[in-house]
Amino acid sequence: MAQEKARSIVFMGTPAFARDILAGLAGSGKVEIKAVYTQPDRPAGRGKKLVFSPVKELALGLGLEVRQPVSLKRDEAEQAYLSSLAPDYLIVAAYGMILPQSVLDIPAREPINVHTSLLPAYRGSAPVQRALMNGETRTGISIMRMELELDAGPVYSMYELPTAGETAGSLLQKMAPMAVPMLLSVMDGIEDGSCTPKAQQGEPSYAAKILKSDGAIDFARSIRSVEAHIRGVTPDPGAHAVLDISGTSLGVVLEEVRAGEPSDCEPGCVLAQKGRLCISCEDGLLDIVRLKPQGKKSMDAASFVNGLRLASKDLVRVGHIVSGDR
Repeated sequence: MAQEKARSIVFMGTPAFARDILAGLAGSGKVEIKAVYTQPDRPAGRGKKLVFSPVKELALGLGLEVRQPVSLKRDEAEQAYLSSLAPDYLIVAAYGMILPQSVLDIPAREPINVHTSLLPAYRGSAPVQRALMNGETRTGISIMRMELELDAGPVYSMYELPTAGETAGSLLQKMAPMAVPMLLSVMDGIEDGSCTPKAQQGEPSYAAKILKSDGAIDFARSIRSVEAHIRGVTPDPGAHAVLDISGTSLGVVLEEVRAGEPSDCEPGCVLAQKGRLCISCEDGLLDIVRLKPQGKKSMDAASFVNGLRLASKDLVRVGHIVSGDR
């Protein structure tokens, strides 16, 4: 009996989230990956050396062809090459480029996008981060058919996830392996006619790109709002602040926090006792569980406080927030 021909795809993605989806699809044995598209190499670090995207690193390791056009909008030669691959599907996950209609029309079956929100909520480039920053208690994954309007296409499948205790980084790590069986199931359904996309229902909202400035934290807000903001910008760009402790300014990245007790301290006070570090917010204290001082490795609050050599065992004010900027 002749073996059934695997469906063919061209994969498009750039960050670690997309890399993990590519790895799952490649390991499934249910797709033939004809090429991988990812963003061009970018300079990074102090030496500004060109760095491969996580997707490119994996694709090269798997022996897959990697394509890195600066843009697909006006590159007719690249569009012609993509068309010559004749894929059944385009699978797109955090590619970071707008695709023109001429590209969306290339696959024999569908252009499919993995979007990390419950559409139509949080269309745009940073749905997980913005959902957390806004204090949403649930978010999820949408598998959608791509259309020219950004993230506006009909949805094949959704999966809902709670956000409690999650950071943007931890949520994306959970979502990537969940997206793989969703994609395979959708492709199965397209092929046997059992899966039909449904138009998005409700008023859309939009998730603007995350900037470095989004990592600045305003402590003159409720504990709940500050904690949500910090979880949304962790690990990138990171929740950063400048502490003034005994007249010395120190930039830190707040990596893990939790709600503390009510306090009469004005917002932005830094308090400490043995094993504990807090910053006061509008309605109480925010406990700092882990932080990364500028120029040092990540450490827990107890290690940081040990370096302050406190004389008192009680929770005392040791400084204040200078600003939310590094």
